[in-house]
Amino acid sequence: MFGFPGLDPENSLHVAYAVYMYIFMAILGLVFLGVVIWMIGVLGLAIYTATLRTGQRIVSAVEQSVDSCIACVRPKEGDAQEDVQPEEEDLPEGMSGLSVSQVGSKDLALS
Repeated sequence: MFGFPGLDPENSLHVAYAVYMYIFMAILGLVFLGVVIWMIGVLGLAIYTATLRTGQRIVSAVEQSVDSCIACVRPKEGDAQEDVQPEEEDLPEGMSGLSVSQVGSKDLALS
């Protein structure tokens, strides 16, 4: 039977059960601690993965936004590549060398 030699059998049995119970509780505590540490690790990995995916989505959205902005600004293949400036002789008298807004205001003043 269980017990420790040298103690009377009744006390020896109680001491043995207490020691076994402490050992069992210590093992159970270590298992519980291991499970808690494992769960914290899994939770940390899940948060890291979610953050990484969110970061990739943000980067992807910014890249698409930049690409669409560049596509809007970039001239199309059929568009003229040079600015068309009116010739001096095409302008009415007294309007040479003026900017577009100045020409418009002079136009209104003349009419």
